[in-house]
Amino acid sequence: MRSLLNKIFRGRLSRGKLVSSILAFVVGLTMVLLSSDVYLKIKHVLSSGEGNSHYLVVNKEVGRLNVLGGFFSSMSATINEATLEETREKPFVRKATPMVSCLFASQVRIDMPQFKGKYLEIPFEAVPDDYLDVRPSGWGWKEGEEMLPVLISRDFYNMYNFGLTVAKGYPQFTESDFKKVPLNIRVRGNGKQKVYQARVVGFTDRYSSVLAPMEFMAFANRTYGDKELSGYSRIVMEVENPSDPAVQKFLSRKGLQTNKDKLRSGKAGLVVKLVLGVILVLGLFFILLSFQNIATALALMVAEAREEVRMLVELGFTQGLLSNYFLKFVAGILAIETLLVVALFMFCNHFINAQLASFGFAIDSAYNWLTIGIGALLLVANFLLFQFSLKRVIGKYG
Repeated sequence: MRSLLNKIFRGRLSRGKLVSSILAFVVGLTMVLLSSDVYLKIKHVLSSGEGNSHYLVVNKEVGRLNVLGGFFSSMSATINEATLEETREKPFVRKATPMVSCLFASQVRIDMPQFKGKYLEIPFEAVPDDYLDVRPSGWGWKEGEEMLPVLISRDFYNMYNFGLTVAKGYPQFTESDFKKVPLNIRVRGNGKQKVYQARVVGFTDRYSSVLAPMEFMAFANRTYGDKELSGYSRIVMEVENPSDPAVQKFLSRKGLQTNKDKLRSGKAGLVVKLVLGVILVLGLFFILLSFQNIATALALMVAEAREEVRMLVELGFTQGLLSNYFLKFVAGILAIETLLVVALFMFCNHFINAQLASFGFAIDSAYNWLTIGIGALLLVANFLLFQFSLKRVIGKYG
């Protein structure tokens, strides 16, 4: 039976059109898989691991009047409560909070012989825990505790390792060793003074300062604070898209500034999404074009053999048998296409990962299950569309 059907139909199929359709499908599906895979991998890098949110640390722009002193001394570069409330009400801001500054003198000493007992003036800041990018074990403080955990900026850690060690001859530390370094923190003000034992429990990429727990800052400001809080030195905003023109317009209008790299990162993310989106749409277009070409070729093949089809039906061949014959043919085509897509995708994915790694992106080379799911879904959808199309075509002549 199969040989009879092959004689009737196979000679009527244009092999050139079939090959071109297979190539279009292979290229299209590979483009869809690569665009989705690269997007999912690079999304983490562009968002610095913060998912769909970005945190902007914002401060008042320092102008000439702020540095003149005298009559203009009251015009400090701080953010007032009205500006903070206005920030929170903006639709592009999910939440915002002030960074709590210390209202007392704070000094840090590394308790090791090489440092000769010298104290360094280092002010502390604090933010609520849900604004932190890291929350390591040991973070937190209760009144009465002598040990104080701190987070330091990774930029500060690098400045020490590659700046102070060269200039002062201090020893270098790995991150794990730095956490073991004993620290003394002396706080004083309001006629009081106390020395706390401290240790570094983690490194923050979001903040360029030394952070203490909010509980400690509240207690220390209340106990040792000898300054009046006239405003906030910095605030933290959580936004979905830092490159949104509304964000930049608001910051400019209020005389606020933030890390430009964050804004550029947001713009880069938009460009990447746009390019990958165009590639994905082109890939889907090629897949639809391939389906249309093969479906049209099969419909023409059946139409040219319509007398033979009617005769086969009269001889007892059901529409189901004829449909199964063509579906097996389509399944064979899809199997070939799948093997070619897998090979091409693996090659291109390896090449793209190598190129991204050469630009300094820490890309996970593992295949994303969502990408694999998209590919499987498109293959199944393609097969079901062929099944529906063949039943309609054969039904016209059955």
